[in-house]
Amino acid sequence: MKYVYVVAGLFCFAVGMAMTVQASLGLASWSVFHQALSTLTGITFGRVSIIVGGIIVFVSLFLGIRPTLTTLLNILVVGLMVDYARATFMPVPPALSMKILFLIAGNVMMGFGTAWYTSSGMGAGPRDGLMLALTRLTRMNVGTIRTIMELTVLVAGFLLGGPVGVGTVVGPFVLGWSVARSFEVFRRLERLPRLRWLLRVPVPRTGVRQGLLYKLRSLVRPTSGDVAESGK
Repeated sequence: MKYVYVVAGLFCFAVGMAMTVQASLGLASWSVFHQALSTLTGITFGRVSIIVGGIIVFVSLFLGIRPTLTTLLNILVVGLMVDYARATFMPVPPALSMKILFLIAGNVMMGFGTAWYTSSGMGAGPRDGLMLALTRLTRMNVGTIRTIMELTVLVAGFLLGGPVGVGTVVGPFVLGWSVARSFEVFRRLERLPRLRWLLRVPVPRTGVRQGLLYKLRSLVRPTSGDVAESGK
C-alpha cells in the first residue's frame, strides 16, 4: 500500500515537471544542467539524468542517506511518467497567460509531489534525498535548501552552456516555497490517528518552517510551539 502511495506522489511530481516543460518558458534547473552535460559529452539527456542521479546517491551516502527502492523508482520511472503525460493529456498551451499558469502550477505540483512521496518514510529520490540530508545537517528550512540546490545547478548548467529562460529563473523560488509549504501540510496530516501508519515525514520541525518569513511572523505573533519552547 505504501508503494502505491509513493508512486502516486511520483506521478504528481512528473505531471508538474511535464507542465513546466510544456510551458516552453525555460527548462527547469536540473534539466538545464543535464542538457548542458549532454551537449558537452554526447551522452543522451536521459542517460545523463541517470548518471547524475547515481553520483548524487553516492554523495548522499556520506551524509547518512541510504538509497531505497523509492530512490530507484524516482530515477527510472519519473522520466517515463513525464513522457506519458506529455504524449497523452498535457497539451502545449497556446497563449502566454496559459504558459505562465503552466509554469507556476507545474512547480507547485512538483513541490507537492516531492513532499507527498517522501512523507511515506520509504526513502526519497537522489535529489530529494540530498535535500533532506542538507536540511538535517544545516538545520535550515527545507524551502531554503531546495532553492539553494536549484540555483546552484542552474548556475552550473548555465556556465556549461545549458539553455535558460524566464521559467528557469522563476522556477527555483516557486518550487522551494511549494516544497516547504507542502511538508507543513503532510506534517499536519501525520498527526491524524488514521494516517499515522502511512505517513512519516522525514523533515524535522525546524526544517519545515519558512525561514525569514516565518521568523518575522513569529516576532509579531508567536505560535504555541514557540511559546512552549520559550517556557522551557
